[in-house]
Amino acid sequence: MKLQLFIKTCVLAGFTFTSIVNAVTAQNYEVKSPNKELKLTVNTGEQVSFTVTNKGFHVMKAAKIALELDKGSVLGNSPKFKKKKLELIDETITVQVPYKDASIKNVCNQLSLSFRGNFEIIFRVYNDGIAYRFIDNNSETAVVANEDMELIFPEHSLSYFPQEESMYSENERLYNRLPISKIKKGDFCSLPVMFNTGKTKVLFTEASLHDYPGMFLAKAAVNTMVSQFPKHVLEAHYEKNPLYQNITNVSNFIAKVSGPRSYPWRLFIISDDDRTFVESNLVTQLSGKSKIKDASWIKPGKVAWDWWSDNNIYGVDFKAGKNQATYKYYIDFASENNIEYIILDGGWSKSDSEIYESIDEIDIPELVKYGKSKNVGVILWVGLTSLNKDLEGVIKHYSNWGIAGIKVDFMLRSDQFIVKSYENIAGIAAKYKFLVDFHGSFKPAGIERVWPNVLTYEGVMGNEQNKWEVSHFDYSDNPFPITPEHNVTIPFIRMAAGPMDFTPGAMTNVNKNDYNKYLKNSGFSA
Repeated sequence: MKLQLFIKTCVLAGFTFTSIVNAVTAQNYEVKSPNKELKLTVNTGEQVSFTVTNKGFHVMKAAKIALELDKGSVLGNSPKFKKKKLELIDETITVQVPYKDASIKNVCNQLSLSFRGNFEIIFRVYNDGIAYRFIDNNSETAVVANEDMELIFPEHSLSYFPQEESMYSENERLYNRLPISKIKKGDFCSLPVMFNTGKTKVLFTEASLHDYPGMFLAKAAVNTMVSQFPKHVLEAHYEKNPLYQNITNVSNFIAKVSGPRSYPWRLFIISDDDRTFVESNLVTQLSGKSKIKDASWIKPGKVAWDWWSDNNIYGVDFKAGKNQATYKYYIDFASENNIEYIILDGGWSKSDSEIYESIDEIDIPELVKYGKSKNVGVILWVGLTSLNKDLEGVIKHYSNWGIAGIKVDFMLRSDQFIVKSYENIAGIAAKYKFLVDFHGSFKPAGIERVWPNVLTYEGVMGNEQNKWEVSHFDYSDNPFPITPEHNVTIPFIRMAAGPMDFTPGAMTNVNKNDYNKYLKNSGFSA
């Protein structure tokens, strides 16, 4: 009788029958963190949505999460609930090549919701954040048209917004501090990104990103951010410069898939204590297990870097430059100062596309032999495009030279093909016991745990930019973008995602007021 009265009331109010049924069948599922401070409430009505509170204060609402597949199927729209499972995960993760901690307590409460349509959504609530992912068990799924996420933050929330102009990007951005409401509709950013609600902070990023495009966040309505993805690339050309690509044709979907799979974790580190963002291991905890059984050969270390000073050393009895004598000097310096590696950055090879041979002034096998006598390894820079033309052939060739690893540059994209390229490179590199540094890249998102020979990524506006002329930048309100404030913000945002390729400083430093004058007299100008 009460149900009939409720339906009649809804009809008189103008609701459709479908919305009435959804209202009646919608359920809330509550999960708390082990310490009871974070609370996640999931609702399965017309959409799957959830809200988050921290210590009783509202943090945010995800008004919609959904996965749009081929043929109009949408996992999460008008979901038909089947069953739930609530469990405690309590385990210890041992990290082969630690970024922060070698041993991590992985403790959370996990809610698994199964729906008709053969899919699941998994939610996890940790003491320092929450995460969710879709699992599609349909064997016929061929493409993902889009993945929807709509986040609504409290009024007056602020952002640390690494705004992008294009998804074809090196992901080197400043963290612009401004109210979410002041961000223009359509403006978007790369990850990770932080929000400050006043009572707590939220850092959003992703983990377990494999064979799937990286996510961006775009401004929608007031205080609302939505997911955005690069489309699946069908055709790209390389013109005069082999390092830069011109994408000429994309599909109307974001990913090709082949039947059942788990999708990336959408991850929110949440705390009112800034130390949490530096200490959190959630990206590692939510990433897959290592595929390298014995990682004892992986040796992280410091690198003496030639590009920073343009091979410009002085007080020597030879002409400095890209030549054997200069690199032997670098090896001597590294050995004397307990620096584990030197790098031969851009310019060591015949060209950016001819990467099998060094220039005539350098004998790499002999240089490697000299380095080994000094306990210093040699790393080579290479552009992604040239490397991908013959991935295993190039790495095998470098291995025969005795090279310790590669610095892969100009990744520039975050679409499915490029994300898969990261993992292909890491896997082949591991086969030859090669270290990998991804430069010109997006942020860490899990590949580094699966392939721990991936030691670091760039994906940050770094001090290397201070090498250029001030006019190299287009920041009308701040012609000196790399500031101390920017540098001390990075550990709380970018480094929450994982290891970072970053230039911490230089042997010669100047104050802001002398910077331009110094550049003009240094030979460093662009």
